[in-house]
Amino acid sequence: MGKRIITNNIDKWEIFSTVTDSVEATFTSEKDLKYFLAIEIVYDGKLKAIEKLMSFPFHCSINDVDICRDNFEGKEKYFEWYKSESQKAGSYEEYYKAIDEKLEELLGQQETKSSEEKEAFYCDAMGEYCKDVDECPYMNCERWLHRQA
Repeated sequence: MGKRIITNNIDKWEIFSTVTDSVEATFTSEKDLKYFLAIEIVYDGKLKAIEKLMSFPFHCSINDVDICRDNFEGKEKYFEWYKSESQKAGSYEEYYKAIDEKLEELLGQQETKSSEEKEAFYCDAMGEYCKDVDECPYMNCERWLHRQA
């Protein structure tokens, strides 16, 4: 999106969108304008995080192995969600709230996975989470070593 700043350098600062050919926001000080722009940058970052989480794995490397499979279904779901929320939001506050809620939802799913993995234990030798320390062929697990101490 192309943006221009239009100002009288005294008490009027506007963000003009070259896409919609209209003023998006008006401020009475440069400080307020900078604050708004900083918040926009923060939420752009949150949107990138949401896109990555919804389309994982999408062109990434895991354990030095390139994952070339494309999660287009995840990408499509992200763009559908983004389009829906963008159209639904009546204000920047509603838009930002929708982004925060989606990110929290996605990270909440990650926390659930992490807590499930915490019920297991990490096996250094296997490089993965194991369910039963007594079945570990390497006897090198964090929990096994803790038992021995």
